[in-house]
Amino acid sequence: FSLSGYTSGTTNKPMIVYRSVFSILHEEYTYKLYLRNCGVPINPRIAVIRGDKIKSGRDNSPPFWLKMPFTRRLIFSSFHLSSSNAKYYLQKLDDEKPEIIFAYPSSVTFLARIALEMRWKPTWKFYGVFTSSETFTIEDQNLCSLVFGKVFDHYGQAERVAVLQQCSFHNYHVRDDYSRVEFVEDSHGFKIVGSNYYNTAMPLVRYDTG
Repeated sequence: FSLSGYTSGTTNKPMIVYRSVFSILHEEYTYKLYLRNCGVPINPRIAVIRGDKIKSGRDNSPPFWLKMPFTRRLIFSSFHLSSSNAKYYLQKLDDEKPEIIFAYPSSVTFLARIALEMRWKPTWKFYGVFTSSETFTIEDQNLCSLVFGKVFDHYGQAERVAVLQQCSFHNYHVRDDYSRVEFVEDSHGFKIVGSNYYNTAMPLVRYDTG
């Protein structure tokens, strides 16, 4: 038994990938352990700003969020985040007081710039922002840190052959318990080549991530 998914298609076109049940569970374990190692409590209140479609793009009036039933997650729309609407996002964060934020780097960096202008910061116990899926420059990480304190970035891919996770010193660490990772030099520098350990539905050996 397996489930399918797709790559983002950034290097060519989306590719279908298959994941075994154990691979799915191990992916969840890997990220939950990362949160725990970063000091996040079990079952935290979470705000998410990761491209979820909450409402029509033509509707530019609040609310721009949706509280998920039976969970502790508050989902924000990235598509409605703008200079004029950011104040509503910050006010909702004040109201709900999430303990962590999951976000695209571009979304949380934009929000942080507005927050700095408004001199806004979390006033409750906040453990950090966790990003993935986009390049997150050190400059943008430092900017976000001025507002949110700790910022952590996670690197992975749909093929699930490598995970690198950032510590509080902005260094990326390879998760050796996730897969076998090699850094292979080419004309552009170094590229990540990975072999998965746990996905029997789609074993990949020395897969070139590009």
